[in-house]
Amino acid sequence: MMIRSVILLFFLLMMGQYGNAQAGCSGALLVFLQGTSTGTPEGLVVRDAGNAGYSTLRNVVACAKDGDIITYDQTAMIPVSTSALTQPLDIDKSLTFMGLDINNRPEIMVDFATLGSSPGIRIMNNKTVILKDIDLRESNNPSNNEIIRVDDTSMLKVTGKTVVNKD
Repeated sequence: MMIRSVILLFFLLMMGQYGNAQAGCSGALLVFLQGTSTGTPEGLVVRDAGNAGYSTLRNVVACAKDGDIITYDQTAMIPVSTSALTQPLDIDKSLTFMGLDINNRPEIMVDFATLGSSPGIRIMNNKTVILKDIDLRESNNPSNNEIIRVDDTSMLKVTGKTVVNKD
C-alpha cells in the first residue's frame, strides 16, 4: 500500500511539473516519468486518415508544440496519404506540415458538408504554418468557403509543391 501511495504521489508531482502533455498523445505517462513534456503520437506522424482520434491530423496538431514538424506515414505497408477533415481545424501554434517529397505529397481533404460557413483550417493569430509538399482538396463546397483562413497577424508559407484542388 505504501508503494502505491509513493508512486501516485510521484505521478501527481510530475504531472504538476510537466502537465502540458496532451491527453490522447502516446507515451503521456512515459513522458511524465522521463521528465519531459513532448508526449507526441509516434513522433508527430499522421497514421490515421480520419477526422478525429489517435494519430489523426487533428490529434497530432493537438499534441504538437510551437516549431514542430508534422509528417505522414507514407512509407508504411498501408500508407497514410490523406487526412479527411469534417470539422474545422484551428491551428494555434507555429507548425510545419511536410510530405515525403515533391512527387509523394499527402493530401488534406476538407469536406464542407458539415462545416457550414466555417473555414476548413484556421491559422490563429501570431502563428506561422509552413506547407511543404502537401496538397489541399475541398469537397461539398458550393458556397466557396475558405479552405484555409490566415488570421491578420499570422502567416502561411508554401514551399516545395502544393496543389489546391477544388470540387
